[in-house]
Amino acid sequence: MKKIILTIALLIIFIKCSAQTKLTPGEIQGKHDTFIVNKLSYHDSVRYIDIYSKSNKYNNGIPYTKEEKNRTFVPMDFRKDLHVDKDAAKQIIYTILSDKLAALKNNKETMSVLVEFETDGKITDISFTLKEDTLVSLEDIEQIDYSLRKNITATFTGENYKHYIAINYNFPVIIF
Repeated sequence: MKKIILTIALLIIFIKCSAQTKLTPGEIQGKHDTFIVNKLSYHDSVRYIDIYSKSNKYNNGIPYTKEEKNRTFVPMDFRKDLHVDKDAAKQIIYTILSDKLAALKNNKETMSVLVEFETDGKITDISFTLKEDTLVSLEDIEQIDYSLRKNITATFTGENYKHYIAINYNFPVIIF
């Protein structure tokens, strides 16, 4: 009986997910923001897409500071000097996608999240990498983007972080 109920629940999730708008390359208008979707190359015969907000501050790259351009510049040690609550970020993503977790696991999906922090610790840019045939919708992405910006900040130790305009951070890949 449990197998029948689980099968029915998975079918409902698959039907619900397949009825959503696919994330196709180009600009897509969400409820509150416009997102840009780009195709990325193949990796292990799987196509990936990159999704980011059009309003990200550094979509054209982070400019180098005068200090970074100096030949004697010593970069900060990102492993020791940048502190982010990875578990809180992961929990935000899992909570927003809670009704799709089983389907995402069956589809063998992953999510990569790249953020840029300004030196005050606030997130300025977020970019997501997903499978091209992802079950994650634009509404999910928009909600994750908003929640991460609102709830996740970075702290820094040392003084080297002050020599940057913004600092890239890759969260560990989320495997559903």
